[in-house]
Amino acid sequence: MCHLGQVKLDSQGCCEICGKTQSESIINTTTIETDSEIAGILTQKIMEAILAQSQIIKELENIANLMNKTIQTKFGAKNIYETDMTIDQNKQKLIDTDNSASNDLEYLYKIVLEENLSQPLYKKKPFTLSLKIVDNNGKKQSLEHAVRFKIILCTGENPHKMLTHNASGDRVMLGTLEEEGISSIFFRKVIINDVSSRTESGTFSLIIMPIDAEYIKPLEISNLQVKAKKPSSDRAKKRRNVGGNEPTPEIE
Repeated sequence: MCHLGQVKLDSQGCCEICGKTQSESIINTTTIETDSEIAGILTQKIMEAILAQSQIIKELENIANLMNKTIQTKFGAKNIYETDMTIDQNKQKLIDTDNSASNDLEYLYKIVLEENLSQPLYKKKPFTLSLKIVDNNGKKQSLEHAVRFKIILCTGENPHKMLTHNASGDRVMLGTLEEEGISSIFFRKVIINDVSSRTESGTFSLIIMPIDAEYIKPLEISNLQVKAKKPSSDRAKKRRNVGGNEPTPEIE
């Protein structure tokens, strides 16, 4: 049988179809089958190598992620100044809180306080923020769709630096940090978990900015003082009583 699958030999023993002898056809057929087997084995080995390489790459990625988490856990808490807001010009525009009239013209609306924020504030003591949206003439406005606003704490000096963690590695802002509003925005419970005396200027800047609404000017509450926990009235009263029981010095 020749490589074409037929046997039709002439008087000289050659196939009338392919022109080869029967032994040559057998050799060629065997060679083709051998080449196919080798190609199949090589393909299988290549696929196994690719799969093994993919597994190694995946394991390396897992190791890299684990190392990254370990580094952040061990050293990340020491860096309380996480983002310099003046490096990225786009971010700088978003937190532009210049109160000049020319700057107001760049925005359709702005955020203002409905009630003044009493100072000083105290570490871990909750306070509320009541805000409203007004136009450039100071008239209260209502938006067509609700906009989400968030609170950011920064250092008081220029350039501002956004604070995310305190020196102990705990989050520096707690409580209600994002709220939606159409006309009024009310942050029910805001907590600052640090004191402003740790900064160079001795003050914080609290920035309330819209999310995905660049036509609304952010609000900056500057020169914000946050002190340690306020002593309770009972403790202060005890100190006054102790002072009152001290003997009066004699006058000669």
